[in-house]
Amino acid sequence: MKKELRNLNLLLLIIALLFSVLPSTTVAAASNKSKAEKVVKTYINATKTYNISKMNKCFYTKPKNAFFIKKKAMAKYCKKYNRKTTYRIKSTKIKGKNATIKVSVTSPDCYYIFLDSFEDFEDYYVDYYLQHGRKPSSAKANAYLMECIRYYTWEWGGVEYNTRTITFKMIKTKKGWKIKSATDRIKDIANCRYEEAHNDSFD
Repeated sequence: MKKELRNLNLLLLIIALLFSVLPSTTVAAASNKSKAEKVVKTYINATKTYNISKMNKCFYTKPKNAFFIKKKAMAKYCKKYNRKTTYRIKSTKIKGKNATIKVSVTSPDCYYIFLDSFEDFEDYYVDYYLQHGRKPSSAKANAYLMECIRYYTWEWGGVEYNTRTITFKMIKTKKGWKIKSATDRIKDIANCRYEEAHNDSFD
């Protein structure tokens, strides 16, 4: 009888220990998920004001040439339309120090505006070289490109907003969760699909 009671008490103790551990594990997992998602939210919110410093801090390694640092007019253009960007996290999967977060993002889609602008810009660049025997300065080239972008924004009836699912690959570091790399799709949340249009035009 005593042996049975001892076994029963042991069983009850094991069950109690299991239930005491489970909640803390669940809370820790939820906290980890929340922290990973917070970095993605910080990045997308930073694109709305085109805050390059805040965007860069979300990445594991500071991306090179990802955003318009020198092209102030382009940064201003993107900032103007990014204010209406909205998003919804669709899923978050965490495995150890890696995570995959899929986000539905509705943001400015200037793909065709940029395509038309790049086509005009190429003609301008060639004509300038033929007339002057040299390339236009960066200031002149950028100014002409912005003229084209403003014109085609008007020609296309303004900027439209499209929804796409963006995948964020995350890594956990000593400083917390970070976005592994600035893919073209991630950059294009900030850059209004400039990256994709540029690649399709010149690559």
